[in-house]
Amino acid sequence: MYGLNTDIMWQQQRQAMQYQEDCREIQKAEIKAMRVENVRIQSMQVKSQLREQERERKKAIGDTLHIMANGELQIMTHNLSIPAIPRQVTDMRSPKLKVLIRQSDEAEQIFQINCFVGEKEKNIFLEKTQAGSGAYILRKFASEGVYFMMETAKAKKFAVQLIAILQQGCNEEMLLPESEGWMKMPDGRFQYVGDEDLTWEEAKKRCR
Repeated sequence: MYGLNTDIMWQQQRQAMQYQEDCREIQKAEIKAMRVENVRIQSMQVKSQLREQERERKKAIGDTLHIMANGELQIMTHNLSIPAIPRQVTDMRSPKLKVLIRQSDEAEQIFQINCFVGEKEKNIFLEKTQAGSGAYILRKFASEGVYFMMETAKAKKFAVQLIAILQQGCNEEMLLPESEGWMKMPDGRFQYVGDEDLTWEEAKKRCR
């Protein structure tokens, strides 16, 4: 009888030890699963952050127009993940803007753009009120042999940007008489305007 009880106790102890071992294995498996899940979650978070950073970087990518020291117009793309390479944008060089003011009504103004295409000097006249229209500016440039090396939609945007840049750097203005004849200057003197001189009437025609 004593031997039977001892055997039963041994069996019970063995079962208890096996149960504890099984519990430890289950805990190990749960801990391992939790670690794997934590790694997976962290990996997903890192990937999500990287995707978000990439989306933000792409949003920040943009092209800006620059007039270089040699007079060339180039586009520079900023916020790229690789070094940006400047790209020539048009065949014109050294553009400058002059504001032409109607003598009889100084609120009316025209922009005169002076530039070079090859060795030829060009003068483009733009209605100030249409200086925000890319289609109008492109048409006027094209009429003088100036073209942009890109698709039309982008060319319109950069044409408007160019006028804005030139306006910011403009410090030249000129009063234009209505037509040929004597013109009273701001200082009170009179000056004769001949047929070889630019008049408001002529400038308006060249804005069309």
